[in-house]
Amino acid sequence: MNRLNADRLKELAEKWLNGTILPEERELLNEWYNHEQGEPVEWNLEDAGEQQLEERLFTTISKEIHLKKQPSVLRRRITLLASAAVVIFCSVGVFLSLNKPEKGRKIVYKPYKGEVLPGSNKAVLTLANGLKIALNDVSEGEVAYQEGIKITKATEGQIVYSKTTPSGNIPSAEGIEREAFNTIEVPKGGQYSLILPDGTRVWLNSASSLRYPALFAGKERNVELTGEAYFEVAKDPARPFKVSAGGTMVQVLGTHFNISAYPDDEYVATTLLEGSVKMSHLLKGALSDNASEIKLKPGQQAIALHTGGQINVRAVKNADDAIAWKSGYFKFNNEDIRSIMKRVSRWYNVNVVYQGDMNDKIYGGTFSRSKSIADLLYNLQLTGTIHFKIEDAYISESNGYKRSERRIVVMP
Repeated sequence: MNRLNADRLKELAEKWLNGTILPEERELLNEWYNHEQGEPVEWNLEDAGEQQLEERLFTTISKEIHLKKQPSVLRRRITLLASAAVVIFCSVGVFLSLNKPEKGRKIVYKPYKGEVLPGSNKAVLTLANGLKIALNDVSEGEVAYQEGIKITKATEGQIVYSKTTPSGNIPSAEGIEREAFNTIEVPKGGQYSLILPDGTRVWLNSASSLRYPALFAGKERNVELTGEAYFEVAKDPARPFKVSAGGTMVQVLGTHFNISAYPDDEYVATTLLEGSVKMSHLLKGALSDNASEIKLKPGQQAIALHTGGQINVRAVKNADDAIAWKSGYFKFNNEDIRSIMKRVSRWYNVNVVYQGDMNDKIYGGTFSRSKSIADLLYNLQLTGTIHFKIEDAYISESNGYKRSERRIVVMP
């Protein structure tokens, strides 16, 4: 390799420390580091620890640029760097992420050469008595019975609640209170649909959950949503249907609408496709006396921050774009890559990390959710402004437990 002179080395080190180093520059620095050190970087807190890693790196850099080994701006920044999300590539094509792992934990990242498949229908139903049922593992037919309500898995995999009497040996939650709640949880890499006891149809997206009564017995039909769902509410003028989601309350009588209320998003987005809804903020789980309330018309979307404040309403060109996920598509409308990769992460059940600055990159398009992740990433790479690689993280815990996680690295 070409030997780096002191000025070039210092420049690369500074760019590495402040996070502005380009991929090709990082490779150059890593090649130099591995060449000079004679061994790739490894970090196992039980064997060496953060301090030894800092000393090795600082000693090598300081030799080249003739810095005294004493506290300085560069040294302090290297010290801070070891506890930040810094990646050091090794000469054998494997790199370790220095995310300051827990004591005794070791993480090794390796390129993944397999196929990352799309999500599928899967969810866990928790009955009022605490019984959990993995819905993708049960056969079609009766799943459970509780308080005069039969829960059935339909041919297409949908869960249906209906009033009836039990038959056969199926799980029962008899004896529960009439307002006892059920919860359906959809993991990352999953989706599911169900028909509630009142006939309302609900489609749940990945990493979402819905809590609802086993039987709507009161004057209101109240449910709680985390994540994203599309509702087709059964009409019942005497009993409004209310959805609590991300610090907001959406009230309807009978209508079609989509709510996206993921905890890791900054806001709750409610899009109305048919009918009319009212939306307001909640204060500690309840409507405050001075809560502002807005009404939506079809083709409008309300945006409300989780932290409260004003609810903004805007017209959308095509409200169906909000439920493209329900029809099996990703629909990106001039969105930044972080927004896009959040949805990709949930559907394909992968983690996402970023290297470099891509905040000014905007993308759009329609992609099938039934294809492997490679197809989506390939199409995004065709823009020439972004690149990806898929890796497996092999994690060894201090207690000997080993596990692996898949991640997507996003680069300019």
